[in-house]
Amino acid sequence: MRKPRLRTPDGKPQLRSLDDILREAVNDKEMANLPGKGKPLDLTRYFASGEAHRMANKILKDNQVLPQHLQDRKDAETHTRAATDLLEQTKATLAERLQAIQEAAHPLVSSFPDRSSVLEKLGLESWPDCFPEPSNAPVKNLPELQEQGEQLAQLMTQYNARIKAFIRSYLEHLTRVQESIQSYQKQTLFTRGLTPTPSGLRGINLSEREIEIRTAFPFLPQFPEDFPQRLKSYLKKYRPSIWQRLF
Repeated sequence: MRKPRLRTPDGKPQLRSLDDILREAVNDKEMANLPGKGKPLDLTRYFASGEAHRMANKILKDNQVLPQHLQDRKDAETHTRAATDLLEQTKATLAERLQAIQEAAHPLVSSFPDRSSVLEKLGLESWPDCFPEPSNAPVKNLPELQEQGEQLAQLMTQYNARIKAFIRSYLEHLTRVQESIQSYQKQTLFTRGLTPTPSGLRGINLSEREIEIRTAFPFLPQFPEDFPQRLKSYLKKYRPSIWQRLF
């Protein structure tokens, strides 16, 4: 015989918590003869069936939370797009800066007879591809030329700083991609057959990618600190003024 439903003094049904209901059932011996009483639950078949994972995924979905393997996949795709966008933006930015460097280098480089003179007299380790060819042009004004040279040196330093920041950010994105892929692969080991492997989600060789990106974006050679004195000495010795040539 079922017990009458308890009511509050005003006649409304009394609400009871789940704990109260279970406690009452135990005290009334309603659960005395349950199958497997006193034995540990064997959930092997339950978890093997995938029902637990489907239930967990449903709970996550209902609460707008992605399962871990899907979150890992999303993170990998997000950082891949970020790395690609950063690469394209940097290409455009550096192209503009190289154009500015080329324009600033023209009055300085054109005053030398050849490349070897530029490298030797200015102390550069290698020839920048953005430099114009030397043409042995007349020097108009030494102070002005030195100022333009200092501006050029500053532009090249800023260019290298931009590349350094880009490579650091780019590799950070790729590292996050690799970490997300590895986490995804670990998750799929526990849910094999339930989480199909998406095409294109493969590991990254970070060492190879770093070599590739540094090769594609080389640093420009830097002017030595005594660059202004080197320029003055060279022009005074090898390119004397008209007044000096007359006397």
